[in-house]
Amino acid sequence: MYRLLSDPALALDASATLIQNVSARRAGLAGLGVVLSLSVVTSTWAQQTPGHSRETGQPYVTCYNQKEFKGSAQSWVFAEDDRGVLYVGNNIGVLEFDGTSWRRVAAGGGDVVRGVAKGQDGRMYVGSTGDFGYIAPDEVGATHYVSLLEHVDEELRDFNDIWAVHATNDGVYFLARERLFRVTPIEGSGADGATTEWRVTSWEPEARFLFSFFADDSFYVHQGGVGLMKMVEDTLQLIPGGEMFADERLQVMLPLPDKEVGEFVVGSFNRGLFVYHENGFKPFESAANPYLRANTLYKGARLPDGSYALATLDGGLIVIESDGRPLTTIDLSLGLPSNSIIAVFVDRDGGLWFSPETGICRVEAPSPLSYFDASNGLVGGVLGMARHNGVMYVTTGNGIFYLDVSTSGFKRVRGLLPGNPQSFTLLPVGDLLFAATGTGIYRIE
Repeated sequence: MYRLLSDPALALDASATLIQNVSARRAGLAGLGVVLSLSVVTSTWAQQTPGHSRETGQPYVTCYNQKEFKGSAQSWVFAEDDRGVLYVGNNIGVLEFDGTSWRRVAAGGGDVVRGVAKGQDGRMYVGSTGDFGYIAPDEVGATHYVSLLEHVDEELRDFNDIWAVHATNDGVYFLARERLFRVTPIEGSGADGATTEWRVTSWEPEARFLFSFFADDSFYVHQGGVGLMKMVEDTLQLIPGGEMFADERLQVMLPLPDKEVGEFVVGSFNRGLFVYHENGFKPFESAANPYLRANTLYKGARLPDGSYALATLDGGLIVIESDGRPLTTIDLSLGLPSNSIIAVFVDRDGGLWFSPETGICRVEAPSPLSYFDASNGLVGGVLGMARHNGVMYVTTGNGIFYLDVSTSGFKRVRGLLPGNPQSFTLLPVGDLLFAATGTGIYRIE
């Protein structure tokens, strides 16, 4: 609430001080469209739920469009090599990004790449339509694709898309609906010591394989009609409780904080999140589950601070704490090109990459820097700021606003007389807070 000062002497004294502050601050703040929050927080972004006390705004998201990365609308997977170069599985092959420029690496016959992983030998392994192999430098240092299909028996080559690639201690797994392959390089098999021979092992599904995961140095496969299975001594064995997902789509497997070996979080298309212990599964209690069920959970990644980034096919990206509390969503309201996100990945610097349709985006996570704008209720260019009695106040060309920490948004301070709404600066004096505006000087109560 505003209160117009009625004591002329007090008004004149406060006005002189406020005018001095305006002159000092206007050069640096006039026209600024956002307020930056540099508060150090323990979680990734501000929780957008009542009662939350963090003063954190929106994260900074950088998105590349199709014209920039020169690829198809859909990007299915991310991986990073030892140099920090990013590889993106796209509908037209592998996109390679060195932080400055993008280039395409053609892969296999169909070129649709849904699986990429860095092997323990440093190679980037790629699975495409009806083919799989790896990326290697040619004689001039440019990367190109090398197929491994010639090492597979001809009668086993009748498969379609490779849906997942995982590099393990036992070799590199390539999962297709029709067949699972494991390829192990025989080091030094060439005359010059390079790898020329590969050992290929394969497994057949009872119906079809759906997706695979690698956690705690163990390889897991979700098989349609059967459930979640684990590779044990080259045999796929149903894990306790795994049959409950026989008719479901499991898309996410993530580690638990302070977990024991063999404990993790799994997520399905339409049933939300579950926790696995050695005796089976139980629901993972989270207020985000209705959101995940309604928008179809598709992929997930664990962030450096222990929170989870979960991608959906219709609701953008949601970030939740490790205990299930929702933090925030990243969606069309932040300028994403689409709410359909089909891949997430955390790079070695802690940045979160994700792929809404028609775009490839990155957000720093966690970050001490965030911003507020009109979408958070802050209207107009920022002219002044002050913290008073624990509350952050901001003056703009459209009035005076305060940060409501329960919603992480700004609300207008009411009571200004009709007329020029410009509010120039704020001056705390003991327990009082004064404001200079286009219609006079006010005390905010």
